[in-house]
Amino acid sequence: MKNLILFLSLFISALFANAQTDLFFSEYCEGSGNNKGVEIYNPSNETIDLNEYWVVRYGNGSVVFTNGGATHLIGSIEPYQTFVLVNGQTESTPTSPACDPEMQALADQLDGEYPAPMYMNGNDAIALVKTPNGEPPTQTNITPVDLIGEIGLGSLISGETGWSYIQDSTLTYNNPAGEPVEGKVINYIVQKYATNGSDYGPFWMAWTMNHSLIRRPEVIQGIVSNPSPFSVSMQWDTLPAQLDSTGQWTYANIWDNLGIHECMVALGPDFSASDTSLCEDETISFALNETAILADSVYWEFPGGIPSISSDPEPEVTYAMAGNYDVSLSAYTNGNPELIFKQSYIEVMGSPAIPAKPIGDTLVCFNATSSEYYTNSASAVWDLTPSLAGTMNFYDSTCNIIWNETFSGDAMLKVKSFNTCGESEFSDILTIKKTENININFDEDIMVCYGESKMIEPQISGGTPPYSYSWEPANIFDDPTSGTPIISPVANTEITLTLTDDPGCITTQNVMVMVEGEDYNLDFTAFPFQFISQPFNVQFDNLTPDQENFDFTWYFGNGDSSLLAQPNYTYNENGLYSVTLVAISKLSGCSDTLFMEDMIACTGAGIEDIENNPFSYTLDETGQQLKINFENQPDNLHFQLFDLHGKNLYSATIFQKEFKVPLPGLSRGMYIFTIKDGSGIFTGKIIIVR
Repeated sequence: MKNLILFLSLFISALFANAQTDLFFSEYCEGSGNNKGVEIYNPSNETIDLNEYWVVRYGNGSVVFTNGGATHLIGSIEPYQTFVLVNGQTESTPTSPACDPEMQALADQLDGEYPAPMYMNGNDAIALVKTPNGEPPTQTNITPVDLIGEIGLGSLISGETGWSYIQDSTLTYNNPAGEPVEGKVINYIVQKYATNGSDYGPFWMAWTMNHSLIRRPEVIQGIVSNPSPFSVSMQWDTLPAQLDSTGQWTYANIWDNLGIHECMVALGPDFSASDTSLCEDETISFALNETAILADSVYWEFPGGIPSISSDPEPEVTYAMAGNYDVSLSAYTNGNPELIFKQSYIEVMGSPAIPAKPIGDTLVCFNATSSEYYTNSASAVWDLTPSLAGTMNFYDSTCNIIWNETFSGDAMLKVKSFNTCGESEFSDILTIKKTENININFDEDIMVCYGESKMIEPQISGGTPPYSYSWEPANIFDDPTSGTPIISPVANTEITLTLTDDPGCITTQNVMVMVEGEDYNLDFTAFPFQFISQPFNVQFDNLTPDQENFDFTWYFGNGDSSLLAQPNYTYNENGLYSVTLVAISKLSGCSDTLFMEDMIACTGAGIEDIENNPFSYTLDETGQQLKINFENQPDNLHFQLFDLHGKNLYSATIFQKEFKVPLPGLSRGMYIFTIKDGSGIFTGKIIIVR
């Protein structure tokens, strides 16, 4: 049996060795379940009929494909195009899932029932073969075209995972229980089980299982001899892992590339240069691509280069002058030229030109945070002097200066160009003047007495005079554009001065205006305040709170005054006297005034003497009402009711002959009332007993 296997292996190797260049596998997809497929590429410039072509599977190391299945391809492949064969199972069974419909939608042909080749599982060798006139393949009538894997390995591969890109390796990793185990790759074959015989081996190392492989672009023909060993990475690359529907990275089920393949054989003749952007007097080399190399001869033209023509396959050319230069190549095969022309392919740069003087603001206000400047060079280096003026952020032709807030004065900005060939001289200098800070100073918060006005005189320094002013809120200023306006506030107010200097730089300053003296709660009483005989001596009781904060002045209604807080004053003549109390704040100098009209009555007649009074009066039984009856019709008489401390409790004007005064809420005791007309004052008293 061993001799038979050896014989077959040698036969198969010889068979594949005699194959000719033809179609080849360009993509291999071995995914989960039955998501399996291959892509076949036509590297020729002719359409190929697929009638003679078969895909066969050598399953589990077998030397024959009879148990692995054979599929006859149907149709044709256009030049430099692909053909996709995908597993054809469309319905799942308990033991075999259907192939993904999205993958099947990419197919040119769906494979047949099991054991068709597209039921591969990673350790099967897949071959592309031809038979005469497309007759069913046998071990003797096939012509090998391409092969993935190694045929005839038997037990070396049959129970294992698949082929790897590493020849031999021993890996230590943790099993699901977290215990370290060892797994092996032996001669590119990934072992199914770890060395302990129970845990799985390093299955992730197998590129032919749960991976999608793509043939490298430089491969232009299939494998026509049975490789020993088979190293996947010799001609194949694995497609990058993608996130699956559960958010896990996987190499399986990636078929985005099916139906598309890049192969160098599909390219026409071409060339490249070692560098296409260079400096004056530099030398570069040119090279042919894989197709152009196969030409019988070549002819180059290098206008502006030294040399200007060449038949060398790899010429070297020097360019002395700056400019853009064309390059052309004529590749001759059997006497027929194919022209490749590349316009302005070579860019030769000279030393960069000096850029234009920077453009931007030449006057920058003190409170500016940044300014932008421009030049005509896309590759520029900027310089700012002095460096303490600010920091620069520059890119392409733009420079942004972030100003140092403490800097004022002249700053110089210049720029130079650069390229790979060097730097230019600096441009002309742009001088930028950054103005001094404008300072607005109010000595302190502004205090204005209630009902009064005050001139505001801010102290201004810095900037460039003359200045313009704008005060807010404008309605409390006599002229909100004046440098020394008159303010007339009625309550505490925050005011704002916006100041603009001659270049247009603006600053603002806020200050509180405090209004004092609107109401100091002045209050006082006098006792006695009604006199029927001399002496007319009155004790004034000042009831104003926080008296220590004020200076007081009393005006007694007869031209006399007093600076005492609690004065005692004697009137010398009969009369009716109004009293005024003025309080002046020791802090602000603001004042408040309390005026008590006709507060002191000095008749000298005696309050009991009522015979000459032009009226009579009575008090009702409940003490709730005072009734006054006049002999004649009264005309605008003034009535006032006082307690014995001189506090005015009620005032009224009398027009009726019978006048009633309500007395609700008065406590028991004596009360005095006065009635004044143009000729004098009359008095009366009432006593309330409750």
